[in-house]
Amino acid sequence: MTTLINSLKPHIEAVDKQFVALFQSANPIMNEVATHLLNVRGKQIRMLMTLLSAEALGGITDATHRSAALIEALHLSTLLHDDVIDHATMRRHQTTVNARWDNATAILTGDFIYARCLQTALQYKDYNAMEHISKAVTEMSDGELLQKYHTKDFTMTEAVYMDIIRKKTAALFAASCVCGAISVNATMQSQRQFYNAGLQLGIAFQIYDDLLDIMPEAHTGKIKDNDLREHKMTLPFIHFAQHGTSQQRQLLEKLIHGDISATDTDRAALLQAVLLTSEGYVRQRIQNHIEQAKTILINYPKERLCMLFEFSCRS
Repeated sequence: MTTLINSLKPHIEAVDKQFVALFQSANPIMNEVATHLLNVRGKQIRMLMTLLSAEALGGITDATHRSAALIEALHLSTLLHDDVIDHATMRRHQTTVNARWDNATAILTGDFIYARCLQTALQYKDYNAMEHISKAVTEMSDGELLQKYHTKDFTMTEAVYMDIIRKKTAALFAASCVCGAISVNATMQSQRQFYNAGLQLGIAFQIYDDLLDIMPEAHTGKIKDNDLREHKMTLPFIHFAQHGTSQQRQLLEKLIHGDISATDTDRAALLQAVLLTSEGYVRQRIQNHIEQAKTILINYPKERLCMLFEFSCRS
């Protein structure tokens, strides 16, 4: 991964300059929040996927840098809103904006960033990229609403779960890849293929993120077993609900419904049982989606893109 990052260093620096510019404001509060946000950035996987998609299709351009910055900024704006919705207090081992300031500041900052993304795309006439980014935002909002509707739904099916993560997470991965393709004037066929590959990689990423949530030794920067505390049925729980013992399923159902508060010992024992029963199945599903992405991109030099993603989907 270090080798990959180093090889892209000049391009990452170019993206960072445009990314920082999106936060510039005469408002002192906005600048204070922006400084905090710029210090807690994560792996920037979506930005890297934009760069690597363009690279696989002939070469990274100034338009690629701009699209990558827009994608990363848009992702950050959605995280601000997500943290308010989820009442999150920590992200990437740092206090969230809503916890450090308040919900209104987090929401308005997210709105500001999104507006600046639109403004920049229009300024440079990146209409095709903006079409895909706008589509991703619509899908993400729909996915979050669908997830909220199914909160405490112990009977939620795997098909519904897949629909949720395709919208709330994979849509932006797809946009990341297709915007990289658009930035180098790739053919419509190539754009479709990179969009579909990004969708598969995004699904794999979210499944893995949901698995990490219940792994006691995983370092995610978030509160552990947060999905269970928020009464969300993720893939590990959906599989376990079908294969755990009757007593284990009853305990999980009560926790998902919010009917009881379990001790830390009981909760830890349940999560260990979920891992023992469902981790293998979940990991296989992750690998299946990565393989689907590889198949879609079989005619392109994709090794670095796949290396990035397989690095991101292992503990």
